[in-house]
This record gives sequence, structure tokens and C-alpha cells, in this order.
Amino acid sequence: MLGLAAADAGTVQVTARHVHVQPEGLPALDVYIEDVGRGRPVVLLHGLGGSGYLWRHIVADLARTHRVITIDMMGFGRSDKPLHGHYAPGDHARVVAATLRALDLKNVALAGHSLGGLVALFVAMDADKELARRVTSLMLFSAPALPQPVNGAVRFLSQPVLPYLALSLLPPDTVARIGLLSGASRMGHITDTDISFYADPLRGLGGAHAIIQSARQIAPDDPRPILERYKAIRQPILVSGCREDRTVPISTAEALSRYLPNARLAVLENCDHLPTEQNPAAVIKAMRRFLTR
Repeated sequence: MLGLAAADAGTVQVTARHVHVQPEGLPALDVYIEDVGRGRPVVLLHGLGGSGYLWRHIVADLARTHRVITIDMMGFGRSDKPLHGHYAPGDHARVVAATLRALDLKNVALAGHSLGGLVALFVAMDADKELARRVTSLMLFSAPALPQPVNGAVRFLSQPVLPYLALSLLPPDTVARIGLLSGASRMGHITDTDISFYADPLRGLGGAHAIIQSARQIAPDDPRPILERYKAIRQPILVSGCREDRTVPISTAEALSRYLPNARLAVLENCDHLPTEQNPAAVIKAMRRFLTR
């Protein structure tokens, strides 16, 4: 198990399993989830190169009052890693939507970090009436949901051949360590065990393919139609970011909170791009304030 079951589980009972889903327009696949607690569902999506393990410092607290489910998105963690090219945010959103339906979840607060936040927006943006009844609020953390300069990692992964070569030659733990330290500071608490879990999505050809294709497709060629569709999202949304984030600047969160019709902003201190690692207490506080409003 990758997320809560791997760390910080305490005495709570975690159910870990694969869910077989048939996303619209995509091949069927098995999606790995971890499920704990009771109450209103809170579903957590990780970012690029991550897994449910990203949320391990958050889940136990939320599970005191909510049913908390972490999803390893298509191509990551212990979910299937198909070798097709369908890794755009909308593709990931279709897999997440199929998972919510397979679990028959209702009144979901859907939270996502970085790429996961963008995917959460696509779930809401593409939702029909039935899915809109399932996903009733969103929580976005450091989501690259507005046009911004491409960061170094995405720029590297977008090159034609070199990323596949590098990810096949370098040990996954080395790649994970470089990725964590390049995207965030204040990571001295990260252990070798943590690195091993973060490296898990990169083990095997499918994992490398998924992260490369997801990075290459994260930004649309023309963002204008997507930005217009954002305006139709009516669910309450928490838009949060770290003041010191160099990957997704806080200005993105500030602008997004003004752009979305029903959003509120939470600025987190003492973190940059990985608030669930660097300041989980602040993430929990922001989530609880939003969920209990």
C-alpha cells in the first residue's frame, strides 16, 4: 500500500484495493484506491509523478470526520499504466469520474494537488448533471490551471527522446529525489522510505511513459476554450497555494480565485510546491475551514 497504509496510519482501519473502471472513450483499467473513515467523502488526487502517498500526513486527521479516499491516477502509483497516449488532464478526469461512479460516491469534496488540482477542475468542468450531483465542491492546491511559464521539469520531459532514455537509465529513487528537491525546498525530513514510495510510479516502462506523457499534455495548445468553460463551474471551490511556490506561483492561485465564479483563496505559508509535505498542518486547517463552512 502507498498512502495512509504506508505511514501515519495510527489505529485507523484502511481498505486498499483496485477498482475496475471503464472510462468514457478510454480502455478499461484498474485504479488503486485507499479508503478510510466515515462521513462525507473527501477524494484526494496527487500531482505529476506522485501517488496517494502524497497525502499521508493529511488523511488520518480528515478521517476523524470524513470518509477519505486517495486515488492513484492512471499511470501512477499502483494503478494500471497503459502505454497509450491518452494522458491529458481531460483523460485523467475521465478515469477519476469513472472511479467515483464505480464507488457510487455522492456529495464528494474533490481535492487535488498540482496536476491533480487541474484534473479536479476538468472533472467539474466536464460533468454532466449526474456527475455534478456526485462532486459538490473542489479543493485545489498549487494547481497549474492558468497559463504560466513551463517549469524546468515539464520542459525536460517534453523533449522528444531524452526523457525516455534518462528515466530508463537512472534509478527510480534518484529520479524521485531530483524531482522532489528541484520542485520544493525544506525537504530535509524526507526519508529513504519516502523516496522509495515517490519513486514507485517510475518503476517499469509504463510508469516512465505515464509521467512523460502527462507532462507533455498538461498545457493545452490553446487555453482560451478551457478558460471559458471554467466560468461555468458552479461548485464552491477552495483555491490554495504556497506563497513561496516557484513551480506554480501564488499569483496563479490568486488569479484563479478571481476567475472561478464561486471560489475562495487560502494562501499557505512556510511551503512552496509541496504543502502536504512541508506544512501539512496548514493544509489540514485550510481544508477543515472550507469543509465546515
